[in-house]
Amino acid sequence: MKTIWLLVSLLTLSFQCLNAQLTLSLPNDGVISAATEGEATGWGFTLDFSNDPAGDFALITGSDFCTGAQTTPCSNAAGYYTDFMANNFIIVGPAPENSVVSQLFDPLNALGTGSFTITTSVLSAPLIGSIDVTYDLYSSDPFNGGEPISQGLTASASAEIEPVPEPSSWTLIFLGLTIFSATYSNPSKNAHRLFKLD
Repeated sequence: MKTIWLLVSLLTLSFQCLNAQLTLSLPNDGVISAATEGEATGWGFTLDFSNDPAGDFALITGSDFCTGAQTTPCSNAAGYYTDFMANNFIIVGPAPENSVVSQLFDPLNALGTGSFTITTSVLSAPLIGSIDVTYDLYSSDPFNGGEPISQGLTASASAEIEPVPEPSSWTLIFLGLTIFSATYSNPSKNAHRLFKLD
């Protein structure tokens, strides 16, 4: 009889773990612009656990920005990631918590998933990867006696850091727009002036 109850308990916990899916979404589909060398850029987030039928609680344990093979922590030659979530004690779940939690990126107050600091002078190509948020699952509030159900789970979302055009590129763009504007605002007059047509 004890064996049957043990099997039922294990199956129930497995069912809860399979159905409890924390989802992560990032503003602007995770696409952000690169900062200049030595400056940090980063992501806000929305965590949604409203689809959990068991009413479990997710305790966020950390985050990382990975662009290739996932290691712990992930590394990147273009810069380094600083996790904000591990120290913010974020819980997503039913009342008294919230089943949907959002934060904007705020490097001064360490809000959002984290920041990425560019260490190369020029970011020549987009950094494409993912933000991976790790969390542990509890049967009730983890800070009020909640029992752990599962640990080391991950919610991921696509993330990308786009390079900012170099100042010389902006100069060429501005010059081209100026010539275009001058030529087409009064075509006959400005064409003679710009190209000395007679």
